[in-house]
Amino acid sequence: MQRALLRRFTPSLRRTFSTVEESAAAAGMTLNFNLPHETIYAGAKVTQVIVPGVAGEYGVTAEHVPLVAQLKPGVLQILHEGTAEAEKYFVAGGFSITHPNSTTVSYLMHWT
Repeated sequence: MQRALLRRFTPSLRRTFSTVEESAAAAGMTLNFNLPHETIYAGAKVTQVIVPGVAGEYGVTAEHVPLVAQLKPGVLQILHEGTAEAEKYFVAGGFSITHPNSTTVSYLMHWT
């Protein structure tokens, strides 16, 4: 009985890899970058965002696993399509919320 169940459900548990066409279609993602007093980006198309998280620096691209991370003081890097040089912003803290095709970075800290 257990073997029959394993055979029946095993194909649905196998990992699949995306094709080149799927990867090309998902190459971009959107970025929302908010400060306490203004919005820097709202729905901007980017290829990658490198986030200075408390648990370590990490890069976000399209189809990234959903993630909520606290930011540590550091440099947030934004890579736009067709550019080799990253756009850089210093952040003193805040949060990053990553969805499969978008990232929202909220810089919440401010000095009084």
